[in-house]
Amino acid sequence: MPIQMAIQEKNFAASKKIRKDIKVIVLTTEKNKAKYFINIIGFDGYLERPLDQKKAISILTALIPELKFNKTEPIYFTYKNKNKKKSKKKEEQKEVVYYCEDGYKLEGTKCTKTISKTAEIVKSCSSPYNLAVGNKCVNINDKKPLVRACKEYNGYDWDIVPDAPVCYYNKMSHGNSLEDCRRQHPKASEVRYYKGMCYLLQKGADYVIYSCQAGYTSFRPTQTSNPVCGKSVDAKKTYSCESEYRLAGKNCLKKIVVDAKKK
Repeated sequence: MPIQMAIQEKNFAASKKIRKDIKVIVLTTEKNKAKYFINIIGFDGYLERPLDQKKAISILTALIPELKFNKTEPIYFTYKNKNKKKSKKKEEQKEVVYYCEDGYKLEGTKCTKTISKTAEIVKSCSSPYNLAVGNKCVNINDKKPLVRACKEYNGYDWDIVPDAPVCYYNKMSHGNSLEDCRRQHPKASEVRYYKGMCYLLQKGADYVIYSCQAGYTSFRPTQTSNPVCGKSVDAKKTYSCESEYRLAGKNCLKKIVVDAKKK
């Protein structure tokens, strides 16, 4: 804290053997809240008798070279404190350069990046379609039996035995018996006969499938019951994200922010 100076004036009484018209200058210095008073006229005993102004100025100047006197009123003076701390010039601040690691984008003094992942699909059904099966909602009160069919095989047409897991593929001709079909198609090593027709080949249970007619979807009424077909519609889809993510279309986005590094 710089030293502050204040000048005070006092008139000494005649008992001090100093003329009443002589002003006594008191210099007050303040530092760290402690005050020091110097009686200039009686400074260190050098000025013990009344003096005129000219003589006082001469002696005061010799004692305190830093004193500067006003020419009009020489008894009043100012003191320039050479010990006053000079304000330091502000150093030019070096420009700070920020940077981010790979994958981050610099935004001011922060580094950001956005990570994305596929949103979770939430399916919902409305009455009377009260059971979600895959992407379908099923009305369990509108049921039909499963339809048995044969798997596609080389683009052949097929017939299935109603009471057995057997599929016949590729009708070749009418026939009266297996022997008749073999006679008609000697190069067909697996020729088969079924209901007046000659077929190229026969497949077993692995080729039998169970399906539902259009507008129905297979489901099990209970965990142990056989599948049946229930009237169905497409389930309503919505998308959901974890709490720290925000939903953007079918994706979940999360913004990561870290402090940028200084070069």
